[in-house]
Amino acid sequence: MEDIEKVVRDFGKVQEEVSKRIPTHYPTLKFPKSLLPYKKEVIAEAMKKAIQINPELSDLLGGSLVFLDGFIDDEEAYRENHGLLGETGYWKAIRGKGII
Repeated sequence: MEDIEKVVRDFGKVQEEVSKRIPTHYPTLKFPKSLLPYKKEVIAEAMKKAIQINPELSDLLGGSLVFLDGFIDDEEAYRENHGLLGETGYWKAIRGKGII
């Protein structure tokens, strides 16, 4: 049980940090897999087991599983994000909404 909790908690910390950087670093919601504290499969399995143990967490952890899907190959994540971040219109849009 402790391992499951640790994996879920450690991923939660990464999720929180990455979420803060979505507008300025990851607007495509694609994130470098190298940011993960464990292999993607290990995190997914821990979250699924945590849901089995405590079904009340299914909504929260289900959302985290969806977020986990956004972690892809580093180069691919960079390419996708860089393509959008290089667009002048993107910066105008988020500045106009007061995001940055």
